[in-house]
Amino acid sequence: MDRKMKIEKLFQYGLYLFLIGIGVVIGVAIRRYHDIPLAETINIIDVAALITTIFLAVYIPGVLDRKLEIHRDKKRLINSRVDELQYLYRKINLLVQQGGNHGSQSREIGNIIDICDSRLATIVMLIRNTEMKISIDAEMLEVIALCDEHKKLFAGHAPQDDEVENSAAFLENEERLYNDIDRAMSLIILKLSDA
Repeated sequence: MDRKMKIEKLFQYGLYLFLIGIGVVIGVAIRRYHDIPLAETINIIDVAALITTIFLAVYIPGVLDRKLEIHRDKKRLINSRVDELQYLYRKINLLVQQGGNHGSQSREIGNIIDICDSRLATIVMLIRNTEMKISIDAEMLEVIALCDEHKKLFAGHAPQDDEVENSAAFLENEERLYNDIDRAMSLIILKLSDA
């Protein structure tokens, strides 16, 4: 990794020198081969302007574009994690609505809920460690509260072995929580697109 970084640095310095060399060659060529009236003295302000222009021509694409790309990659990573979490809650919702709260499907739902907790912790950690221009703390607190409520709903609804106990109230609460979680996470994605 260090060798690769050294090669990249050498390449950058070589590029800078090459661009300066091209500027000097063009300046000499214009002075020598065209009958353009030029001053015989060197103006320090013009030299400073030339050096600044060359520096900015190299700095802007080389450094600022890389910073913007890193920022876009961070947003893309968070968006993909939020999409995964939405998919997991969608899967839980489908299993419950299809009468899957018994036996092996109940254990599968429990496992998916545990995975959702882990994914949510990862998203919170990513958002805290990413420097965003906007604050989405309120939205994240809402998602965390809704996910906790969703988990408690299943903890309070333990079906007997091989017995389907999907009451209308349970199905309605699960559907409402799923929709609220989906709405809150979609709002996070929308706010991240503005960052």
